[in-house]
Parts: sequence; structure tokens; C-alpha cells
Amino acid sequence: MEKRENHFLEKFLYPDSVAVVGASRNPLRPNYNLVANLARLALSDEEARQFTGQLDQILAHLDKLSELDTRDVPPTRHAIDVVNAFRDDEVKPSYDSETALQNAPSKEGPFFKVPKIIE
Repeated sequence: MEKRENHFLEKFLYPDSVAVVGASRNPLRPNYNLVANLARLALSDEEARQFTGQLDQILAHLDKLSELDTRDVPPTRHAIDVVNAFRDDEVKPSYDSETALQNAPSKEGPFFKVPKIIE
């Protein structure tokens, strides 16, 4: 069988596998718990089973798409032409500090208080 380079998701989900054209997926399950953890998702067992099935379907669809010959298709960023719609900057009234901070989880004086991230 012809070997092909792993799709980036396969490299992430199946770190020890080698993808082979025409072969079924590696019998090892992808590390969906790692994916959920990186996405900061706390899933119940039922949700994990549901999303595992959905992600398997997505990866199967990507496998099907990878069979297409796209050598003569020019790379695109968007399916349609996209034009930025810039507008002129205009000075407009702003909220006063009290209004802006009314729903802030933490504040100190007239400022938002956020966790320190630089030491």
C-alpha cells in the first residue's frame, strides 16, 4: 500500500500511527480526552461518547476529501472574493467608568482588575 503523510489532525489524535492509503484507521482510539481538555471542555461520559462519534465522522469525511486530486486547484483563502469594508474613524461618546465597570467581575477604583500574567 502507498504511504501518505498524516493529516495534521491524525498526527495529533494518533501520534503513534502511520497513515496508509486504503487502510482502515489505526485501531488505537484517538486521544479525545486530550482534545476535550485542550478545548477546556468538561464532558460527561455520555457527551464524550456522543462527541467521539461525531469527531470520528468528521475525520472520516476529511479522509474522503483527501482522496481528491487538487494539484490543479489554486489555493484560496475564501470561497468567494472578500473585500474589507473600512469606515472612517469617528469620535463618539463613550461610557463613563461607572457604567463600563458595572458588570465587571473585579475592579479597583475606576479600572478593571485582571489577574497578573507577567512576572
